[in-house]
Amino acid sequence: PLTLPLKKPVEVKNFKLAADSKGSQLTVRDLSFDLFDGKIATQAALQSGSEAPPFTATLSMNGIQLAPAIAVVTETPVSVTGTAGLDLSLKGQGFSMPDLMKALEGTGHVGVKDGKIDGMNLLQEAVSILKVVGISVGDAKATAFSTIETDLGINKGVVTLSKLLMDSHDFQATGGG
Repeated sequence: PLTLPLKKPVEVKNFKLAADSKGSQLTVRDLSFDLFDGKIATQAALQSGSEAPPFTATLSMNGIQLAPAIAVVTETPVSVTGTAGLDLSLKGQGFSMPDLMKALEGTGHVGVKDGKIDGMNLLQEAVSILKVVGISVGDAKATAFSTIETDLGINKGVVTLSKLLMDSHDFQATGGG
């Protein structure tokens, strides 16, 4: 019971699947494909036989182009470009939102390189929030960056970011939450 929130069709290339089933254990040794000029690969194990089956999974995404990926799932006046990567390890139980909110746990790292946030100048937004007098940041409507990266943790379905870093020509920002 999974509905993909896609606004446009996507093209998947080089699809590979290798899986085994022994008793109630399903193991996906390799599920990989090319998408948005990058590669997605995962491995997973699922113990069937219950209404909310326990599972483990790892996911790796490398070289994903953000602009077309974001355009497929949402329509927004702000667009983000760049090349993204993700490494994620998960374990949980069930596939419904209530089950996942009780049991989903994991760790990972996300990074985006050499991109731009169009429709928003983060430095200008920060200056207006702080009401700093005498600093001019111009009228740019974009924020270019060399890196945005963060470690993340998932506990009971809640994602926590740590070691968040954004490095831009104009500023460097850190955070978490």
